Amino acid sequence: DAGAKPAWQRFVRDLRAPLFAELGFDPRAGAYVGEDPERTVRRTTVIESLALTGHDPAIRATLSAAAARRIAGDQAALDPMWDLTAFTVHVEEGGLPAARALIEQGLASTDERFRQAALLAPAASGRPEVARWLLDELTDKRLRVTEKRYMLGSIIGEKDTAEYGYQWLKDHLGELT
Repeated sequence: DAGAKPAWQRFVRDLRAPLFAELGFDPRAGAYVGEDPERTVRRTTVIESLALTGHDPAIRATLSAAAARRIAGDQAALDPMWDLTAFTVHVEEGGLPAARALIEQGLASTDERFRQAALLAPAASGRPEVARWLLDELTDKRLRVTEKRYMLGSIIGEKDTAEYGYQWLKDHLGELT
């Protein structure tokens, strides 16, 4: 139903709004150093929910802008705890050009945590054109077989790319084993 998704997103935003108001949000590196870990976990859950499920426009804009600055080299723009969420939003909003830039940064990185987020976020974006590029055209030798498997799992896990991912898996199973 066309109205169900916007209604669900609105419900999630309304549900999480009081916690967001209480916890606040600053994506910059180190913004919550020294904070009670329980509060940090609560904030992470709220922000992920608002950004990825509720599609809160303000939070998505903040995350995407911080991701773009981090990808451009500003390490202080985004704390690593937000990498996967911010990068996913960035690719959801920016499509294939954003995915290509992020994948290149991930493949060039020696920081394993950054690399993992940079490589998985495009696959988790639910963008069919990104999924096709990742599975059919990305042949960079720096991409590990295990990383391709994780990408495929994320592609299959997204509603808008699942069917393509399953078909690709059937056609290419030997390459992944």
